[in-house]
Amino acid sequence: MDTFGGLSIDHTCRFGAIVALNQLCETVKWYEFKVKGFASEDDLVRDTMDLSTSNRFIGAVIFDDIETRHQWSYTLRFRYYLRNLLPEYFTSSLAYNWQTSTVVPGGIRSAALPYPNLADGGLPAYWRELFLSLQAAVDWTLTEMMGETEHNNYLTRFNLVMQRFPYPAHHTNPLYSYASILLPICMTISFMISILYISKAISLDQENGIKEYLFVMGLKTWAYWLAHFILNAIKSLVAIALLSFVFCFLFPTTRFEIIIIFVLLYGLNALLFGFAVSAVFSQGSFTSLFAVIGWFLLYIPSLYFQNQEDTYNDKQKMASCALPSMASIKMIQILVTLEGQ
Repeated sequence: MDTFGGLSIDHTCRFGAIVALNQLCETVKWYEFKVKGFASEDDLVRDTMDLSTSNRFIGAVIFDDIETRHQWSYTLRFRYYLRNLLPEYFTSSLAYNWQTSTVVPGGIRSAALPYPNLADGGLPAYWRELFLSLQAAVDWTLTEMMGETEHNNYLTRFNLVMQRFPYPAHHTNPLYSYASILLPICMTISFMISILYISKAISLDQENGIKEYLFVMGLKTWAYWLAHFILNAIKSLVAIALLSFVFCFLFPTTRFEIIIIFVLLYGLNALLFGFAVSAVFSQGSFTSLFAVIGWFLLYIPSLYFQNQEDTYNDKQKMASCALPSMASIKMIQILVTLEGQ
């Protein structure tokens, strides 16, 4: 059946375009697909947006201007989400994204091979979504037409093989899969006591008038804040030492200086947060309650960013690191990746 014979084909397709398209129909039918032709790409988009036909839509082949018989260019269009998913992928952030902006789908978050038990490499499932099958059908048809190869012999002589993305040797540690989830929570909880003490001590000084008495006696403002900072920094050294020990145990090949600097900067951020809250509020109980809840709420957005990280560009990722929890998550992900190499 001449599927495309009744369409208004542009004059640049005069070099056998109708023959190639009809041969493509026969090749696709060899895969037991049905073919429907459109006069333009806009007609195709309007038809596939209709709910009555969208679920039956597998993919579209859009040919660009054809200058010679031996120079073809075409575009494959598919639905924006993946449809042939395994049940375990329904909750994945990659389940509805083709991941065309990255070389390795999902980014390199761990040194381990992603989806090791799946021969097709897992998401975004170019095999199960029939992307490669449709691409092979088009390539086989064009090659057959240009080389004047017999149709049946050509299809049976070549096999379509998909190879997994090359992945280097790596070190696997089962703790790494939980490190980026549990360690940021442990860091958030570890400095809650310091934040609670700072905010309550300073707000009680303001509430009881002790701060004003000290200023009347000649104490400088910077000396008052510096004294609280040094006192609470010394108390925070316990949490910093414990976290450093845990990081050194989990990441033995990472330099000790890097871990110490990372934990110190995070602890400094927690101390400054406590000072900022105590400078705004003056009631002791309310200030301490607000400081603890506010510090924990800063961790909540990181859960969303962590699941949707692949949808943001580099500038948005850098801006999200303004949150201490998000910065700690990114740092831990980097450590996990480098430790496995």
